[in-house]
Amino acid sequence: MFRISLGLLLVLSLSFIASSAPAPNSDAPRKAPAVEEIKKAIEELGSPRFAVREKAKKFLLEAGAVAEPLLEEAAKSTDEEVASTAKSILEKYQWGLYPDTPKAVIDLIEQYRAAPPEQRQEILAQLLKINPAPYATIRKLLGKEDNAEFREQMFGQMYGHIRRMIPQLLRKGDFDAAEEMYALSLAGSTTIVANDYASFVYLRGNLDAVIKKLEVEQKKPGNAGMRAAEVLVYLYRNKGDFAAARKAAEQTKKDDLVERVLWQAADWKALANYSHKPEFGNLFGVTAAYERLAGNTKAFEEKMAEIKKSAEAEMEEKFGLRQDVDALFLNGKSKEALTVLIDKKKELAMTFDILCAQMRHKEAFDLVDEARRRDTDEVERHDIEIRRAKMLHTLGEKDAALQLFTKVFEAIKGRDVVNLARNLIKAEVRVNLRDEAMAHAAVVIEKLRASGQPEFAGNLLEPIFNDNKDIAMAWWVLFRKHDPKEDAVLAMKRVRDILVGKLERKQADDWIEKMLKEPMDQRPNVDRRELRIDTRSGSKKLDAVAAAYRALKDEVKSEEFLRKAAEKYPSQERWIAHGDFLMHQKKYQLAAESFAKAAKHSQNQGPDIEIDDDSFAVIDPNGPALPTYLQGKALLMAGDEKEAKRLIEIAHWLPLGNDVIRAKLVEELNKRDWPEMARKEANMLMKTGWYGHFSYGNVLSYLARQASREKDYLLAADCYEKCVIGCLRTGANFIEPTAYLLVPESVRVYRARGMLAKGNFDEAIKEASASLEIMPGNVDLAVKLVPELEKQNKKKEADVIYDKVRGEYTKLVKNYPNSAFAHNSAAWIMANCRRELDAAMKHAQKATELEPKTAGYIDTLAEVHFRKGDRDKALTLMKVCAELEPKNGYFRKQLVRFKSQGFDSPTPDENEEDDE
Repeated sequence: MFRISLGLLLVLSLSFIASSAPAPNSDAPRKAPAVEEIKKAIEELGSPRFAVREKAKKFLLEAGAVAEPLLEEAAKSTDEEVASTAKSILEKYQWGLYPDTPKAVIDLIEQYRAAPPEQRQEILAQLLKINPAPYATIRKLLGKEDNAEFREQMFGQMYGHIRRMIPQLLRKGDFDAAEEMYALSLAGSTTIVANDYASFVYLRGNLDAVIKKLEVEQKKPGNAGMRAAEVLVYLYRNKGDFAAARKAAEQTKKDDLVERVLWQAADWKALANYSHKPEFGNLFGVTAAYERLAGNTKAFEEKMAEIKKSAEAEMEEKFGLRQDVDALFLNGKSKEALTVLIDKKKELAMTFDILCAQMRHKEAFDLVDEARRRDTDEVERHDIEIRRAKMLHTLGEKDAALQLFTKVFEAIKGRDVVNLARNLIKAEVRVNLRDEAMAHAAVVIEKLRASGQPEFAGNLLEPIFNDNKDIAMAWWVLFRKHDPKEDAVLAMKRVRDILVGKLERKQADDWIEKMLKEPMDQRPNVDRRELRIDTRSGSKKLDAVAAAYRALKDEVKSEEFLRKAAEKYPSQERWIAHGDFLMHQKKYQLAAESFAKAAKHSQNQGPDIEIDDDSFAVIDPNGPALPTYLQGKALLMAGDEKEAKRLIEIAHWLPLGNDVIRAKLVEELNKRDWPEMARKEANMLMKTGWYGHFSYGNVLSYLARQASREKDYLLAADCYEKCVIGCLRTGANFIEPTAYLLVPESVRVYRARGMLAKGNFDEAIKEASASLEIMPGNVDLAVKLVPELEKQNKKKEADVIYDKVRGEYTKLVKNYPNSAFAHNSAAWIMANCRRELDAAMKHAQKATELEPKTAGYIDTLAEVHFRKGDRDKALTLMKVCAELEPKNGYFRKQLVRFKSQGFDSPTPDENEEDDE
């Protein structure tokens, strides 16, 4: 760690503030003495007369900060009397003890001087809470710390307090005070603060002015220049000047910072040649990807060969093998990756899923049979059997699938294997075996409760109840408490019934009454993981009652208990839920009040929580950005346009440089059908963020879909490519194994579409052919490229793609005639390629006959009717889809299309429901 002199602290504070430095805090304005008066008083400090010296000393003590520079010179005087007195006065000033310093500040300064190191941070926090905060005093106190490492630590901890205060200042519009706080923070650890500060400067429109000041500071030797250079990296990055950002990053001697700039600029050639290599992540995979994207084909193939050789050499070292395989998959070498996995008989579950995605079902099932024969790890063997059962059900072998699910469950239910049970339940939900999933969850949860491990039960309920898992658990606990001898499976079905409104009103009311009589939880649920189920269910009882009333469509009671829950157990989440409900009822002004409470709650929560009776507050780590946005939207709907616009703009500021919060905003604003604001936040993240968290990758995927809708397919390809590189760079993993195949192939599909749009047919066909080698059943490729190729009079090329993909599903239908999935896929390809519509109708009808309540299959049947010109039948079927899945945005858009658009119009983006 490097040392910071008081002089440097003051220089930095001047450099980072657009306005002049603040004067010492005072209760009332004081007229500063003239320079000549100060000089005269300093001379009189050396007077032989005691009375003159005392008068001069008193004058200088009362002069304040304006006398400080002259006193510093006087302290060097050869006159011992003058030097000694000047030093004694300076000692007070250097601690921030000025004559006009408020008493509250003086008291805290004195406490700070007497306090041991471990208590000084809290005193600084108290100083920050004073209004207006005495920034100059805090700088002086920190400047008095002799231990450089401790001083850096103090700055870092202090920034935690400051980061909680800045949102309050932004909501008030007090940007000058916020800049003061950043100036104070930047005098400490620049790395911690720089991204937030650069985002603040960008949003304030001061980029050029601050850059100009820092460019002067950058030229200074030592720490001052290095710190300025580091902040400039972020400022240049936000401006889009990556060349200047790279130069500044190189000055800091921080290789990771240089690499980040190059990554942000997509300068793959520079990254391929950069001598510094990442210290973490998938090192071989990411360096190979840089060579690939730089166009260094020979170097890329050499690195791929090295990775494959390394993977083949791995035997028992599972982590190393998986890294090598991931590197192959994500660089488009799925053939090589699968060869290794099949030869090694490792990662069998992943291999099974990927083989099925490639339409190689027989090989996948043979792999399972071999795993049975071999001495495979028991957990891995159960996992692959779960995947086999799921695929059998998908292929129409439902009896065999049910038997296998039951067999696996019988094998694992006596063991303490929560993850396997969750995988089983998740697979059953995916193939719409919800009753079986609930039954299995009930049995395992009972076992967990009996063995004293109830805290893991939520993991089993999440696949069934999603975000309502805690509410479901509250009802489960109640049912088991009141009738512990009842069959657990029946109790779990009752949980489902009460949350979907299937219980009769009288029966539901009886259970609601019992729930309301349950005792409240007396403890704050700050860390949910540390709470037992019975404890957490107490804090969720009002939420559970609100959910039950909502299922019964009793909006009055539902709103009442949502409000009571928020008042009794205040949290951002609860106040937002209440506000969302009021928005649904079009009570916009009341909704705005609830969102304001959510935002205020987020601002006011500090590290300590006060518990009053049986109420408590939960700290929300996401801050007030989302509720501020929602408050603005509610006011906009209520007609208060001026205040709405102010809040919406402030909400855009609040995340500053926090990538995770801004990515969460994109997700939440999308859920609430506010696409223009979601896009604004996504674009801001791309400008001011770094790839360091999976949420950044989610935003890249979102932007890829947006670009696709705007027909900018090459941009969509670039977004997915960056997502792949980011995954390798950070060492992140995809949740679903098939993503290792699908995401790189999405790049190829979008690139093919982009090349086709530009008229580059050879490159488009080349990309399409490469994709079909990896995924011969790539439906998306067929339905997107075949119609476009036909428009461009490339029927021969269109036929090749159509015949290849349709042929895979025709073969699948032949092998598995009872597979609704296979029939539906065949029908979808035919309908969207506008070919063989009579055959498409038969396949779609068969799919809906096999699975009559699957909305996606009904949608395909509607699509075929629409393509054949039967608008009324298409609309009737699509209304059924909308009733089955009312929150699905894709179906809503299909209804609009079927009503008003031409029979040859393209379908909406199939990922539309992910964004709504």
